[in-house]
Amino acid sequence: MSKNIWQYCIILGLLFSACSIPVQKQYTYIPDGSWTVSYVRPYLLRPDGIPPLSAPNRTVIQTLPDDQVELLWQDAEHADSQTLWYVQTYVYVSRPVEFKIEMNANDIGALYVDKQIQIKIRDTDPNYASGTIRLKTGWNTVTVVIWNNMGEMVLRLKPLLSTQVEKMASQRIDTP
Repeated sequence: MSKNIWQYCIILGLLFSACSIPVQKQYTYIPDGSWTVSYVRPYLLRPDGIPPLSAPNRTVIQTLPDDQVELLWQDAEHADSQTLWYVQTYVYVSRPVEFKIEMNANDIGALYVDKQIQIKIRDTDPNYASGTIRLKTGWNTVTVVIWNNMGEMVLRLKPLLSTQVEKMASQRIDTP
């Protein structure tokens, strides 16, 4: 009888531990070839001069197709000094991909892939930088963060990101 109790306890223990394994969150992506644009204002840049990947109370203003993302900066209503801009998209590749990309930003900028900084432009740079983007198989989050100090805004990425990936989505939806 005690042998059966031990077996029962072991089975229960295994079941309990299996139930407590964290489940990776699932998302649904709707490919639309666009970026989501948001901002935080006013925002004072942190001492190391690199725009942060996240900031509280972001205001989403629009979704823009990849080939029109630089049109945002002509919008005088939002192009204000001391503004932290976020331009974010999700991209899909079926195999690991690396490619060179050029980034032009005014005033200070950074490009992140899955929370890892890939390219940065500091105030002392000529508002231009290039680097290699590395994407893992599956969906990747690409975020460009620009800190606008003087009220005029520029962002250009060459080549267009949509030409280097298989799918591009401006939104990620939690899947229950």
